[in-house]
Amino acid sequence: MGASLAKVYAQLDRRGEEAYIPAMAMLWVHCAGCKRRIPTGLEVDYETFQALTHTERTLECPLCDELQVWNLDDVDKSVFRKP
Repeated sequence: MGASLAKVYAQLDRRGEEAYIPAMAMLWVHCAGCKRRIPTGLEVDYETFQALTHTERTLECPLCDELQVWNLDDVDKSVFRKP
């Protein structure tokens, strides 16, 4: 499936011509409790990710219910294609 790469979707622009728009990537972190990769619920493109405020965020792991405290350094950046 290539879930680690943002897909590119074809859409029609205002003139009816095909335009390629990169899809948003789901941000993932690793749970300290169950050691599995979990989604943060945030979908952003690479430029938006770079502009996000570096702050601590919280997330309850959907697999083990442990509360995660994470920041941008914890995000699995492999979901972004190389700029």
